[in-house]
Amino acid sequence: MMCDEENREVLESLCWKAVNWVREELTSDQTVLWDMFLEYDASLDGHIDRKELAVLLTSFDSTASAARINRYMEMFETEKEQGLTFCDICKWWETVQQDDTPDSPGSVLAALLKARYVGGIAARYTWDLVSATPFQSRLSQAPTEVLQVAVDSYRNTFYEFKKRKAKKTYRDLVETDRKRYEQVAKRMESDPAFYSPIEKRHLRYLFDSVTKSCSRCTISSELPTLCSLLKCDITLSTIDAVTEIAGSDSLTFSEFLQWWATRSESGKTSLLPW
Repeated sequence: MMCDEENREVLESLCWKAVNWVREELTSDQTVLWDMFLEYDASLDGHIDRKELAVLLTSFDSTASAARINRYMEMFETEKEQGLTFCDICKWWETVQQDDTPDSPGSVLAALLKARYVGGIAARYTWDLVSATPFQSRLSQAPTEVLQVAVDSYRNTFYEFKKRKAKKTYRDLVETDRKRYEQVAKRMESDPAFYSPIEKRHLRYLFDSVTKSCSRCTISSELPTLCSLLKCDITLSTIDAVTEIAGSDSLTFSEFLQWWATRSESGKTSLLPW
């Protein structure tokens, strides 16, 4: 049976693993946010509460008035019971990046954040270059029960970030496919010969052989079968995207032709402007 000190060392190691799992998923900007988050998560519970956020904001803009600090805090959902998660910080950052107003609180805070963590100073927050970051010091002194909370919280951060990243990837897929649908629709309308008669007959034959009604193809069950006949792999996320864009659980033959043209396997993508 492990003694308390051995158990503590295991938990500290697990905590570092969870922290680095998150780090491996991040862009350069998100890495800056992660460094900031770790530095100011004083309780090691995976959240920045209102008090911790006030300390963070004051340290970034030490000359700011109380009114300005309050304006900074208004940008965040500071009324959340547990405080801000890392995903909340990333959401704020994405909003700031879309703000073109140079003197807005978000833009000012973003500039201060980058000035502090990017460039030469960033080396202070790189784990393999220096051994005394505020987060490291806090972790090395934390008791076993706090480390257990830290392990659980940073693992949850990793899983939540992965889910958030998957959702964003899906939204990007939908938006890309939606634009392609629009381009295909315009091309098919302006060019009746976009599909040759032979191509249409072949695709119609496969469509009718798979669909029970011969008038609509069920996206969740019949479309994957149709794609397999066309030697085309279709993922679950693609099925979800097609369903969302179509606004229905099935496709007519003309809608199928429009969707099929967006796939590289159709041979039609080279004829389109993307």
